[in-house]
Amino acid sequence: MKEKLILSITILLASVILGGFYYTTQINKQKSIEKQQQIKIEIAKQVLEKEERGIKKEEDEKRKREVLYNFCIKDAENNYWNYMELNGTGKRDNKKGINAYQYIWDIADKRKQQEIENCFNQYKK
Repeated sequence: MKEKLILSITILLASVILGGFYYTTQINKQKSIEKQQQIKIEIAKQVLEKEERGIKKEEDEKRKREVLYNFCIKDAENNYWNYMELNGTGKRDNKKGINAYQYIWDIADKRKQQEIENCFNQYKK
C-alpha cells in the first residue's frame, strides 16, 4: 500500500515539475515573440522616419540589419540561459545562479556560439 502511495506521489511530483518546465518554456517563447514583434514595429517606424527625411535606402538596410543582428545576439543569449535553466538547477536571476555538470555548460556554450555565428552570417556578411 505504501509503495503504491509513494509511486503515485512520485508520478505526481514529476508531472508538476515537467509542467512547470513546459510553462516556463512557453512564457519565454511568448516573450521572445513579443520582442520580435516590437523590434519589427521599431524598425518600421525608423524606416518611415528616415524615408520622410530622405535618407538613403542603403543606410536604412544597414541599420535594419544592425538592429536585427543585436536582437539575434540577445536571443542567442536568452536561449543559452533557457537551456541552462532547463538542464541545470537554479535560475539565472537567482543569487546562487545555475548549477550544472560541465558537459551541460559546454553544450550550451557550443549552441550559443553557433547561434552567434549564424547571426553574423545572416546580418553582417
